[in-house]
Amino acid sequence: MSGEITLWLERLGEGDNAALDRLVPLLYDELRGVARRLLRGERPGQTLSTTALVNETSLRLLEARRLAPGDRAAFLAVAAVTMRRLGIEGIYLGGW
Repeated sequence: MSGEITLWLERLGEGDNAALDRLVPLLYDELRGVARRLLRGERPGQTLSTTALVNETSLRLLEARRLAPGDRAAFLAVAAVTMRRLGIEGIYLGGW
């Protein structure tokens, strides 16, 4: 699976946005882990699920014009920053 992730990361770096559709399922458990850690720090009563945060993050990453993470760790870091920005913008994390 690691080789497959590398392939899709390379294609994403080359501008193939469809590669993101292949990457997200391969890294879904890891993305949910990132989301779970971020949501743990939110106020009680916050209703956003890890699944919803991963899905919204995926949509935001699709909107990015130039997404070229070099490796798995870089991709997960970009996803984590995107998740945090969603919180800062108040779109989901307690902003409603």
